[in-house]
Amino acid sequence: TLREKLFGNVHRLNPIGNRLAPVLNAASRLPGAGVGQRLLGIHPNRRLPKFAGQTFTGWFRKHKRASTGSARTGAGSSFDFRQDERAAPRGRVVLFNDTYMEGNYPGVGIAATTLLERLGYSVETAPRWCCGRAMMSKGMLPKSIEHARHNIDVLFPLADAGIPIVGTEPSCLLTLRDEYLDLLPDDPRAQVVARQSLLLEELLDRIAKEEGGLPLEFKPHDGTVLFHGHCHQRALAGVDASLAALRSVPGATVEVPDAGCCGMAGAFGYEKEHYDVSMTIGERVLFPAVRRNPGATVVTTGVSCRQQVEHGTGVAPLHLAEFLAQQLAEE
Repeated sequence: TLREKLFGNVHRLNPIGNRLAPVLNAASRLPGAGVGQRLLGIHPNRRLPKFAGQTFTGWFRKHKRASTGSARTGAGSSFDFRQDERAAPRGRVVLFNDTYMEGNYPGVGIAATTLLERLGYSVETAPRWCCGRAMMSKGMLPKSIEHARHNIDVLFPLADAGIPIVGTEPSCLLTLRDEYLDLLPDDPRAQVVARQSLLLEELLDRIAKEEGGLPLEFKPHDGTVLFHGHCHQRALAGVDASLAALRSVPGATVEVPDAGCCGMAGAFGYEKEHYDVSMTIGERVLFPAVRRNPGATVVTTGVSCRQQVEHGTGVAPLHLAEFLAQQLAEE
């Protein structure tokens, strides 16, 4: 259907939305916007994510030029600059700038870059395509396989060199680690990429365990942090690393509501025939927990969870990377 094509090809729509961000963001808030959504099979009560006026790649290119003098930075190329071991004692790390980081929530990528650089990494991106998760969820398997092949071509040389591939969106990063092994069963390179693919908090947890603590200095946080774990993350990676990272912030009282799924589940909660079920799931535990803690900082890792919590409670959550980055002590 047209709706499935739109959701499955969000990676193609976002660049258009980014170029026209002020107009499209304003138009989506007009009274008549719900009529168009209804015609597409999207529930009129839902608000589609805003398009970022500046993409993550746009910010990142400027950032790397300022910090390294390199002109070859961005989604179209991996970096090509000499490593300064004093500036980057941990070496290189590839940040997998997923579709939502790139076009909707670049602040997540900025926060992740800040954390990784503070840890002593030289952060790079690669000319990746969308991981294919959205297409896969709508049955577009041939296109998903095409994207998987491209990403393995791009990421394998980096993974084979022992460079960590780090992501912040669980469904996107874990697609490299799980589904690619099924989509490309005869390509041994997929196994190498899978072994080197980590969520940001998994990398932080690895460092903390190897060094007897996370070598980052955080400002105290006097209050409750309400953490909701993404379903895909809970199923394939667990949330222990997320909780350990949050608890490394002094003073933070981390609570985890036993909420199960937030109810959004990718495009599911946008679809008009599933909206009521989606909201009922959110109201079971998660929404009431947020409302009972009006002063709490709500943290999650998945873009779907983030949108659902904000829609159901009016509270805008932070991504885990954003929370940790804002708590960094001044250097």
